[in-house]
Amino acid sequence: MRFVWWAPRARMAGPIALALAALTVGCTQESGGDPEPEPEPAVDGAIDAAPDMAPVPDMAPPPDMAPPPDMAPADRCPAACERLALCAVERCEGIGADESPTVELACRELCAMTPPIANVINGADCATAVDFGRDRLPGLFDEAACGGMSIEPDPLPDDIPCPFPCAAGEQCLGGYCVRDDGTCDTDYHCRPDREICGDDGQCQPAQFAACQGVNDCADGFECRYFDPDPFAPGTCIRPCDRDGDCPFGEECNVAFGNLCYPAICGPGTGNGTLYEDCMVGANTGSCYPLTEGQAQQGQPGFCIEGGTAEIGAPCDNQAETRTPEDAALRCVPGGICFGDADNPIDPSDVPDSVGECARLCDPRDPDATCVGDEICLDFSNADDPETQFNERNHLGICYRTDCDALDPEACPEEGEACRVLTAANRAGRCAPTGNVPVGEPCSEEMPCAGTAICGGNNRDQQVCIAMCDPEAAGACPPDQFCYREDTWNVGFCIYPPEGEPLPDMGPPPEADMGPPEADMGPPEADMGPPPAPDRGPEGM
Repeated sequence: MRFVWWAPRARMAGPIALALAALTVGCTQESGGDPEPEPEPAVDGAIDAAPDMAPVPDMAPPPDMAPPPDMAPADRCPAACERLALCAVERCEGIGADESPTVELACRELCAMTPPIANVINGADCATAVDFGRDRLPGLFDEAACGGMSIEPDPLPDDIPCPFPCAAGEQCLGGYCVRDDGTCDTDYHCRPDREICGDDGQCQPAQFAACQGVNDCADGFECRYFDPDPFAPGTCIRPCDRDGDCPFGEECNVAFGNLCYPAICGPGTGNGTLYEDCMVGANTGSCYPLTEGQAQQGQPGFCIEGGTAEIGAPCDNQAETRTPEDAALRCVPGGICFGDADNPIDPSDVPDSVGECARLCDPRDPDATCVGDEICLDFSNADDPETQFNERNHLGICYRTDCDALDPEACPEEGEACRVLTAANRAGRCAPTGNVPVGEPCSEEMPCAGTAICGGNNRDQQVCIAMCDPEAAGACPPDQFCYREDTWNVGFCIYPPEGEPLPDMGPPPEADMGPPEADMGPPEADMGPPPAPDRGPEGM
């Protein structure tokens, strides 16, 4: 029996969520026009509608008024193109002084058609100007000599632990074991949120990754600019003319400039109902809720492309083609594949598990979709009060339960215990348990006995931790306390921080208590639909 906290993952909810907000206010760039400025967000994260604006009167100075000395010339193209030519000569061995006038002339012709080009070149550092010229004037730039000037985002943090061991030639960056040579077996060996593992075993730029030019994107993608800041990076997008040009789980969005994009759904979108059905192009799916902050920006949910597997039927989150065989392993609209133990980033994992189709539900209104002996298991995320954006969401799964996890006699069969999947619900299912007693080291291969879970005990140890009733006195040993969070209905016996007394009600605000994230709470969101549920109990 494997037991780890699990929630269905919407893989687009981090970087893609930001891309959603950026693309909804950007221009298509098909004509090369200047992007529309992005509205300022309100304090709660919502974007206020722009007020009606009267035409701006002609405010040119009178003929006898000279412009201030520091005013830039009306036509910025000559200065910008002179700078581009100068940078080309300085930085590119393949472009010498003899070619400089040709570069400048070609730039002026391009700038005359698209004046905002001057905004990008003027004031940029030389590497940015050269990279821009390489992208927009490829015939005049020697690719070999001018290579290696691509945009380089902020370094990835090296203090996030990696869930799977790193081998020689790999370094733990952002929680992933990134290989120095750029090869990969899964996305786990590529830079998170920036790269994915390609079919050829090489890391390549991910969809919606930052870019400065087309050379920064993978084959089949374009670098388009949606930010009104002329020095901001672009975004790698997949262009399209029809839905069939887009990968599984995406549709061709004409309104955003003919690019492949996840299908937004829910109130105000004209596409389906949250927790129920929706459409991805011409294909049906389930409307998965996004955060309250995204809903305020017109993105209440995104549509997970579905199939024909009924609620309760086996399903597979790796069934990502539109063949009849794969469609039979994807859930009908309103359902989601729950409990598939395959982990797509684990290099050692063999994707041979299946889950069970379950109904999506709103924990605030569980009776709307759950029936019979099902309860709405609550996997909602709380809002981070330290940020302006509202990260809270409301997500649940209708789940059939048959026991109370705090009742030691709940499961009469020998070798079984009541296993819960979320601390917000004390109801669970009777299932086989492991043999490791409370307080002893544990792992995925050595599961805990009874209702205990494998996690951190606040002493830098990975051991079996006893479940407890937060409302009961003496629920834990004298040197431990029953740790819980505000939304939990069960707790876990752990130690207080070293040198601190037992708290009266939960841990101190700054304390890092309870099992690590891998075992306690939904995993972080990954990139792009469809959702890839992480590990759940075996046998589900």
